[in-house]
Amino acid sequence: MNMEVELVWKSRWNFTKILYLLNRYLIIADAIFLELHYFGTNVPMCKPLIFAAAVLYLFGVFVSESLLIARVIVVWKSTMDKYIFIIVLLGTMYAALVIYSLTSFILLLRPLQYFTLLPFGGCLTDTHGATFWKEFACLLIYDAIMLASMTYPTIKIYRRPHQSELVRHVHVEGVIFYVYLLLLDILCLVMQLAFPDDIFLFTMPSCMIRSILAGRVVLNIRELGARPVSGTN
Repeated sequence: MNMEVELVWKSRWNFTKILYLLNRYLIIADAIFLELHYFGTNVPMCKPLIFAAAVLYLFGVFVSESLLIARVIVVWKSTMDKYIFIIVLLGTMYAALVIYSLTSFILLLRPLQYFTLLPFGGCLTDTHGATFWKEFACLLIYDAIMLASMTYPTIKIYRRPHQSELVRHVHVEGVIFYVYLLLLDILCLVMQLAFPDDIFLFTMPSCMIRSILAGRVVLNIRELGARPVSGTN
């Protein structure tokens, strides 16, 4: 928390700071809506609560991906001579993922039926026939391509002498983070296929992990950039 205060809250306002704060605190708002739906007894309120939680979940994923893709773009701009094509390609992929995910979520949530069990309460959902496995499969493919996009310039940079610690750190950590995300996507996909009757299982933990990794991108780079530059770097 001290690192966040020093490196983010005390810094000047810019686009990265806004994305970081949204990434950091949207997950809290999402968790609140999810907790509310566990205790609700008014069935007409179930749909707005779950819809709001789903929108915040999606928005949180997109914000996290925005921070991660920003690192990839910076890496390509600083490492590769011909980077315009890859930046346009990654931006197009990101836009396609956003549009597809939003459309799929809306189409999936609209026909769901909600009910409650008294005296226990809570918003229960009949999700028979609904699934997110296609969405997680698309996210898996997207993150695999992003991993390849980080790995290639990282290999190139290690062949160049006299690179700073910051440059090497940005490259290597980017590869490691996308390996984590790839494993997370595989786990989410397996959970969707193994437990088809509970499509919301593990969605919140996966969003939290993605948010943490994206937040570390900003904090680690700023922390390393704030260190005094030594003569060996």
